[in-house]
Amino acid sequence: MDITNFVNLPSDYNIFLVVHRWLKHGILPKWTTLRNFGNLKIFKTFYFWIIFVPLCAKFFEDVNGKISIRFLDYPWNLTLSLPFSWQIFYFSSVAIGLAMLLFSIRCPEIIRIYNTYTDFNDAGKTRYQVREYFIDHINIEKLDFDLKYRIALFLNEFTGYQNPQIEVDKCKTKRDLVRLVFENNVESGKNMDSFWFVQDSVNTSNLFSRMLCTLLFIVGFILMSIVFCQNFKYVLDIIIK
Repeated sequence: MDITNFVNLPSDYNIFLVVHRWLKHGILPKWTTLRNFGNLKIFKTFYFWIIFVPLCAKFFEDVNGKISIRFLDYPWNLTLSLPFSWQIFYFSSVAIGLAMLLFSIRCPEIIRIYNTYTDFNDAGKTRYQVREYFIDHINIEKLDFDLKYRIALFLNEFTGYQNPQIEVDKCKTKRDLVRLVFENNVESGKNMDSFWFVQDSVNTSNLFSRMLCTLLFIVGFILMSIVFCQNFKYVLDIIIK
């Protein structure tokens, strides 16, 4: 975490803003972390289970949990009821599915689509798109000290704008800030560095969506762990017997 996020704060910062910064930049997982978590193969199947589990539960209910078949002139009773709660597994799937859906809607595109600069470059994107993504970030973020600080850094590091902080401080609205960034494009040869800077800037955006996405992943993981423990105990009981 960049320590500069916590220095040179304006004097009017109160405890609410300190907590807000702590949540936004500190304790909550960033979008890149949520992306890596959501890319786990096991979670990509949960949309299927949201549909499959209710169908199976209905089928088992109709057959009363057992099926009788005859093999080699001998009757066999197959028990179809499973050693875990369908409700728990279903709601685990729903929680994970909602988390991934929320991620796909609210995660910034530059993080959701492009894992690395190579992906970005291979897609034919250039420094002009880097600037556009940064402008999108400005439009959705709250106009505060952090945003102006990042804009000043962007202009100074990647556009060659000299002493941008003075001009940034003069901007009273986000429209003024957008105009300032739009008029100063990323310099040639700084595509990769500016890409990573913008990814880092948007990585902590949409605080409430990140909180909700994280909560849904946690709930889904806890419920899935309960199902796993129940199955493990079931198998262990069979082995011991």
